[in-house]
Amino acid sequence: MATETIRAVRYYQRGVYFFEREQWADAVSNLRDSVTLYPELISARMVLGVALARQRLYLDAVRVLEEGRHFTAVDDQLMLKLLRLLGIICILRQDFPAAQYYLSEALEIAPNDPRLLNKLAATQCKSGNFVACFDLFLESSRQTSAPVDSDV
Repeated sequence: MATETIRAVRYYQRGVYFFEREQWADAVSNLRDSVTLYPELISARMVLGVALARQRLYLDAVRVLEEGRHFTAVDDQLMLKLLRLLGIICILRQDFPAAQYYLSEALEIAPNDPRLLNKLAATQCKSGNFVACFDLFLESSRQTSAPVDSDV
């Protein structure tokens, strides 16, 4: 089992190497091999999702990232990144209901994140729900201008 993990990490490292050089096909190939050998390697799934999205293979990207959401080892911060990435990919696909779903799930983890509120507001605007859009932008501005608690 340890050799499979080592091989998966090597494929991941090669995938990142190709990703950084914008060689999407080679990145995807290596990252897919990494995920096949070690499905719980969420960092490989996330880079693979972005590489697929760069090739406009949005449904494949969503599928890879969605599978990653169901592993028990995913902590809140990693889940937040996954959900944010899923939301952005759905925005690129112009699938605003799906984007709203993922961004709303992300807001349950980080309810005071003004960037998430802004993205969700934008999807509401694109969907024609201007009242919800306005309310979310207003909430975002409140979060941005809220005083920071300090111990002083």
